[in-house]
Amino acid sequence: MAEEIRLEYLRLEEAIRSLGLLFDLGVILAGVVAISAAGLGVIAASTAGPGVVIVGPDTTPVMLVGIAAIFGVIALINLVIARGLRRLHNPTRRVVVALTVLLLVVLGLGTIRALVESPALALGILVVGSLIPSVVLYLLLSDGAAMIFSPEYQEIIEATPGLSQRLGLQTRLRIRLPNWGRLAWMVLLLGVLFVVALAVSVLSSRSG
Repeated sequence: MAEEIRLEYLRLEEAIRSLGLLFDLGVILAGVVAISAAGLGVIAASTAGPGVVIVGPDTTPVMLVGIAAIFGVIALINLVIARGLRRLHNPTRRVVVALTVLLLVVLGLGTIRALVESPALALGILVVGSLIPSVVLYLLLSDGAAMIFSPEYQEIIEATPGLSQRLGLQTRLRIRLPNWGRLAWMVLLLGVLFVVALAVSVLSSRSG
């Protein structure tokens, strides 16, 4: 019985776990910035002094170390989220949903502001920038996600160890994913808006 339930949700489970790769990338990028800023700050402080302006306007070694600390915290947050998603922790799911919604709101506000200057560019940014967040939200808010992040499903995972590794590729492909229809329509709508905005931008530039 536990194996049958696990099979029903396995591909969605793996898709949700794979979201951790996005946050692994965040760890790498933020870590590189943190290490680079810290190294540059330390080198500059040892050679020019902590209060000397370097790199750019009003950029001192102390500020670089501060930037390194900020990006270090960002890398740590991404690491915790990636680990939480792989372990299917429900609090992590809520945090990721909240951060993703916030990102979409900021992206939408930026798009509205950019519409004044270039509608095509603004909607292009919206289309490209909203693809990954839309997938993230769809996976974490899909019908099966509540089950996957539940304590009952954790017990099912413990009762079926190594199930994913035992399955062949063909069997795993037959396991259903959630219905992607709504997400596909969302992407299609964004694409249509981008094409319309591009046409309006081209026509307005020709008439001007």
